[in-house]
Amino acid sequence: MNPNPLAIALALAFSAMATLAGCDKLSPLSEQEHVQRAKDFEDRGNLRSGIIELKNALQKNPNSVEARQLLGQIYLRARQGAEAEKELSRAQQLGANREALQPPIGEALLLMGEYKRVLNEIQVGDQTSPTNRARILQVRGNALLKLGKVKEGCELFQQSRAADATVPQTYWGLAQCSVADHDMAQARVWLSEADKLPSEQARTRMFIGDWEQLNHNPQGALTAYSAVLAIEPTNLEALQNRAVLNLKAGQIKPAEADIEQVEKLVPKTAPAYYLRALSNFQQQKYAATRDALQEVFKTAPGHLPSSLLAGATAFELGSYEQAETHLQRYLSRYPNQAYATRILAATQVKQNQPGKALSTLAPLLAPDSRDVQAMIIAGEASRSKQDSAKAAEWFARAATIDPKNASLQIQMGLNHLSAGDIPNGLSNLESAAALDPKQPEADNILALAYLEQKQYDKALGAIEAMDRKLPGNPAVQVLRGQAYVGKSDFVRARESFEKAHQLDAGFFPAVASLAQLDIKDKNFPAARKRLEAVLSKDKNQLPAVLALAQMDILEKNTPAAINRLEKAALDYPSALEPRQHLVALYLENQQFQKALTVANEAKQAHPDSPIALDLLGTAQLGAGQKGNALTSATRLVEKMPHAAAPYLKLAQVNLSLKKPDAARSALNQALNLQPDFPLAQEMLINLEIQVGHTAEALRLARQMQTQHPRDDNGFLLEGKAHLAAKKLAEAAQAFSQALAINRKNTTLIQWHQAVYSPDTATKVDQPLIEWLKARPADFAVRAYLAQHYMNTNRIPDAIAQYETILQYHVNNALAINNLAALYQQQKDPRALATAEKAYKFSPKNAAVQDTLGWILVDQGKTERGLSLIKAALAQQPDIPTLRYHYAVALMRTGAKNEARAELMQVLKRTPTFPEAASANALLGSLNNSLAKYNN
Repeated sequence: MNPNPLAIALALAFSAMATLAGCDKLSPLSEQEHVQRAKDFEDRGNLRSGIIELKNALQKNPNSVEARQLLGQIYLRARQGAEAEKELSRAQQLGANREALQPPIGEALLLMGEYKRVLNEIQVGDQTSPTNRARILQVRGNALLKLGKVKEGCELFQQSRAADATVPQTYWGLAQCSVADHDMAQARVWLSEADKLPSEQARTRMFIGDWEQLNHNPQGALTAYSAVLAIEPTNLEALQNRAVLNLKAGQIKPAEADIEQVEKLVPKTAPAYYLRALSNFQQQKYAATRDALQEVFKTAPGHLPSSLLAGATAFELGSYEQAETHLQRYLSRYPNQAYATRILAATQVKQNQPGKALSTLAPLLAPDSRDVQAMIIAGEASRSKQDSAKAAEWFARAATIDPKNASLQIQMGLNHLSAGDIPNGLSNLESAAALDPKQPEADNILALAYLEQKQYDKALGAIEAMDRKLPGNPAVQVLRGQAYVGKSDFVRARESFEKAHQLDAGFFPAVASLAQLDIKDKNFPAARKRLEAVLSKDKNQLPAVLALAQMDILEKNTPAAINRLEKAALDYPSALEPRQHLVALYLENQQFQKALTVANEAKQAHPDSPIALDLLGTAQLGAGQKGNALTSATRLVEKMPHAAAPYLKLAQVNLSLKKPDAARSALNQALNLQPDFPLAQEMLINLEIQVGHTAEALRLARQMQTQHPRDDNGFLLEGKAHLAAKKLAEAAQAFSQALAINRKNTTLIQWHQAVYSPDTATKVDQPLIEWLKARPADFAVRAYLAQHYMNTNRIPDAIAQYETILQYHVNNALAINNLAALYQQQKDPRALATAEKAYKFSPKNAAVQDTLGWILVDQGKTERGLSLIKAALAQQPDIPTLRYHYAVALMRTGAKNEARAELMQVLKRTPTFPEAASANALLGSLNNSLAKYNN
């Protein structure tokens, strides 16, 4: 026999009825009338009212043996063991027949889990009647079963039957013995024998229902529980069991009817809250499930079925640390229980602990295992460890068992995609969509994969399939709009987003998508109005708050963004997103202490969160606390040893500490985990260029090109490496290849810088000119071309470019400033007015101060000119042109000795600079002048 017999009763059935207060002593009814009313209520199955009447009777006469004994029996029927034991023991103390009370007190102790007390206190006496002898032996047999002493317990059941064959409880025990011996047929025979007896028929049919469940016959179990309720309409256990079976079958309506009945019978009790939680979970109302379970734990903190459900609920809500706590509690009592083990492993995968997840799953993954779900999670864990080959093994093993499992095909597809095998990944996702024509999950993932691959027409095909399965779903319309955005068909994109908004005005992704199109069209008021409308209806829409903060930043209103995010951080104390944005803004505005304060708050609120730890490290690095940042980055790597991104952060910190070898080691670790990690590749290539290892940088750049053939970055980095090696022709070729993949203005500028020479100026300048004909408002290219013309002394051409820039960017202070300088060179009378305009827009900019000051000096307004140049020099003391201008201004004011000293100093420090010849000439003139004066 199995030393741990299977309990027939469902795990959810437990005693937690509310303690019911009695009425006062002023009731006009007598003690006996209350007792009789209680008996009547009990006969009708209304146990709650029966308890109230008996408590009223005891208010009249606390020493009533009859009331105490009857109250204990009703508590026993209500499965409230502690209350039953208390009343029955009190009745015995008051003189009730001990022999008659031994069996019910034993039943109460069993409900309380006091199995050793049963064996010590409930014993057969010399005067015990055959029926009571049978009952006592049966109770002791149950206690032995609970203590794992199956053989001894089953022997007592046989003795009980021999003493009196009319005790139904004995047959229930014998049925449990047969279940423990894996003889399900004999167990059913024993229950049929009990069903023939006139007493306890409702309870017998409860056991029959449980037997049907053990034999995977939910319909037979439902029939049995319904038979119980035909006898006892208020039988809590039958109501609970029938509700659970209907929930499992997706029959919400009949389940809700039973749950509502339980809530009426025992309102605000653990059984009622637990059933409500189960119903909410089945309907994917996870927040409501969590709230109901919190009520269960207030009265039954150790209720293990609730711990299991709480773990599954926390997983669905993304509260993985809480999920792990609940599931570990459950598994400590029921180790290796399959469902709980699988959820725990999935939780550990979500927490980037794939090795831990695989250890958790080990008991479910024996060579002969057929647990497909465990294999799928093992595959996910292996993929999280960047071991695509092992993941493929787990998925293949599961596929041999269940080849038509759509979820498995999805995971296989995701594994192929993560390994860079796009064709097979898409093929698996297409198979998953075909295998499960009613479920949209595969179509959704397939559509996202096509969008990622920029295969927008195929994405639209998958979205059409989703639309057929989810008609009227706004998320489908948003996905369709994203595909049209990818195709640059913004009219249809807007139509799709508008349709999503019409289907559900509160669906934020639709509002956000429309706002993004408004921003693209430079219609900032419309975008802001949409987002504010969301908040006017639901002030708790954090995504809308964050989107408005991003709009503040786009509109260059940083104070408003900070104020909004600071309020959001107060309103949502557990949310990380506002704090992430706040830290970024504080660092950008050099408010380092505030950034550290917010990051520390996030870490304290989420001590186990890798995101919070990463945020703290970012704040520490930005604030110059490089040692602390290194500690945080190291802890992040320890917390997520199988993820590549933490090693990237560790490399960044080491680079800031000027530790290139440590940074290289961290980047290689990241690339071992994720060989095609673009950010790590780019950082490593830049590191090798910086330390002069251009050959290694070129090797890595070409490897990157192979891994990411549709990405221009590998060619851009190759060009950068060639430039570092002063191989301009090779650099120009690499930039040309990058342009063939992605024609970006920045790449065009890099190509021009590599290929330009005075001999080919006309030819190589032409692509820039053609670019600007097609894109006249492109500031980056036009500003570069203007500066290029300045550097090559093509002053009229440079002036023309800056004048064009100011047609599109009328208030650009630096463009105005450069134009003023060019006008000055051409002796154009517009120079001073243009410089004054630049100064108005940017009065503290050193370049602007210098230009205006120099023009003023040149025009004889020396005092103000000198003051402006001096202010510029205070900001940028190492620029030789500024020092030359300062020397000229001093000389013009008559301070010839100071001017001479300034020129000598600048020429000593920087012998060559654009104005060096003029500086030497002026110095010579001053030397001659001062020599004549001294003579």
